[in-house]
Amino acid sequence: MANGKSNFISYITQSVSDRQSRKSSFKSYIENPDELDGYNVEQVTESASEFFDMELQPNLQPGESMIGEVDSVLKYLPYSDGKQGMSGKLCATNFKVSFVTADRSSYETTGKRQRNKFLDEDDIPLTYIDAIYQVTRNGKRKKLTQGTTTSSRTEVLEIHCKDFRIHKFSFKFSVNKTQSKQFVNVLVHHVFPTKDTFLFAHEYARKNELKGPQLVCEVPMFDTIYDWEEEIKRCKCMKSWRVTNVNMSYDLCQSLPQYFVVPFALMNNDLQKAAPQFKERRIPTWCYTHINGNSLVRMSAPEESCDQGFLQKRMLDAVKVAGNHRNSPAVIDVAESCPSCRDVQEGFVKLKKLFMTDSEQEFYVQDMSWYSSLDNTKWLSMVAKCLKASHDIVTIVTNKRSVVIQEQSGCDMSCLVSSVVQILLDPYYRTRVGFEALVQKEWVRMGHRFQRNLGLVGTSEADLEQVCMFDFMLSQMQYIFYENL
Repeated sequence: MANGKSNFISYITQSVSDRQSRKSSFKSYIENPDELDGYNVEQVTESASEFFDMELQPNLQPGESMIGEVDSVLKYLPYSDGKQGMSGKLCATNFKVSFVTADRSSYETTGKRQRNKFLDEDDIPLTYIDAIYQVTRNGKRKKLTQGTTTSSRTEVLEIHCKDFRIHKFSFKFSVNKTQSKQFVNVLVHHVFPTKDTFLFAHEYARKNELKGPQLVCEVPMFDTIYDWEEEIKRCKCMKSWRVTNVNMSYDLCQSLPQYFVVPFALMNNDLQKAAPQFKERRIPTWCYTHINGNSLVRMSAPEESCDQGFLQKRMLDAVKVAGNHRNSPAVIDVAESCPSCRDVQEGFVKLKKLFMTDSEQEFYVQDMSWYSSLDNTKWLSMVAKCLKASHDIVTIVTNKRSVVIQEQSGCDMSCLVSSVVQILLDPYYRTRVGFEALVQKEWVRMGHRFQRNLGLVGTSEADLEQVCMFDFMLSQMQYIFYENL
């Protein structure tokens, strides 16, 4: 091989004249379209024209309806300082804001951030929107809140999202100025509703009412006795725990589900007597039973004015009996071992400010002190604190003792801790179906206030403050996942 003649030609060492004199073997079919074999050029051109000349409309879901649109809108690219973008139509529905463009690159399937049935690349669900800003022609920037209307011309519309993205749309090429003003006002009205019935979920449910076999779902919803019974069968604790319907009419507690699991030794009459002794009447309820028989239970804090402590003691004794152990259950107060809801909220606000940079220059300035700024949010230290608390509970449960998670409200941080503990203890909850079932059981059915904590409905700026407890849990899931890779 060493003595063989090399076919390699160095174009680096060749002179310009040598390269120009060399005959090119490249054949351009663009310059000779008539030489395209098997293709009708006129037909291809006509088909492409029909596709890109058709009216731009977003994909609508059942129950979704248009509420406004603006033609000739320019969407700025991130970190372009308003110098780059693509043109299209900006549409608003009762579910989302959708930017529709005929740009060929937007129809490519590779390299996209997300692809799913409900959302296209340039779709923004209304519940994702955190804030809306109007920039007028003179550069004045105004935050638009619930109940406000604008009569001035909007030059740029900024949409800040809860996933830390910023979308900017320019109306300077829009011919119909009234159309853009109406669009902004109707968008603000629907993004910040004053009633939960205005949310798209209600409209979607009305248009998609399922009956009979359609109700069958592989993920248990825990809205029936059957789902709860199947869960305690899976945990093999049918002899110690039972499903109660004491809250069938929500008379016992409005934040607990109609059906939940309690110790077998407690009758419905016992539960009704004990409920006033706990904050928001959230009595001890079952979460999970480990293979060794120890259980995980949740409850709210006892009422300070309670003069019948023996009822609380009886509830905890019933938990001990359900585990067939001599030791009383360990009561873990999350207020002592985990950050408060206020701490999580303040950390999230700082984290959002850190991530939502508006320009390339701001990004590079922020990047110079990235680690110190991230540390100042206290987000990672709070994640570590919750993970340690969850790990401590796992250690107790696996060492022959049940645990009762106690929280003031019983439906915020306790949702997070109980979920993380069960994920660490049971591989079922580390599957897709299992994780969805866990969210349904520990968050949705057990009364976590998604609507309040995600700022979905509010009448004032204070009402829209977010306590993103579920996002906080997902941050912990991320670290658990990477730790086990």
